[in-house]
Amino acid sequence: MRAALWILGIAIGVISVAGAAGGCLMTIDEGRIPAGQADGAVAANPGLLCGDGACTLARTVCCARKYAEMNYRTGSCTLANECETGDYLSCERARDCNSGSDGASQNAKVCCVISDPQSTRSQCETSCSGHILCEPSVDRCPQGKTCKESHAFPGLGECI
Repeated sequence: MRAALWILGIAIGVISVAGAAGGCLMTIDEGRIPAGQADGAVAANPGLLCGDGACTLARTVCCARKYAEMNYRTGSCTLANECETGDYLSCERARDCNSGSDGASQNAKVCCVISDPQSTRSQCETSCSGHILCEPSVDRCPQGKTCKESHAFPGLGECI
């Protein structure tokens, strides 16, 4: 009798699990997702390229691994005041400044590199007398310059 109840219990469990699995199966027609809401829409501005990932604009910066090494590929995301080397990128191209996510400067047009004896950092500015970081084939440079691969900032573009 006990064996019969045990077998009956297993059979009921299998039927209810199979029924539940069959009832929850759904498919999604990705073609019905409105443009701009698909995962690819985020790629319009992925944030600051840094190390193997990306930092969130206006919240974190790409901190240089070593003092005076402005290669984003070796950096790490952190808060600006926690960047031990003092060298960091808070923008890498004009769209980082013009996307509306840079709370410091809504009217900024360029990503300017500011250097002083203590640090080198990039920030959004309305004008710039130093290096201007840009995205080749996308950004327009001021004063007749052209956005080309930067020698000072590996992997990034610079108005030259």
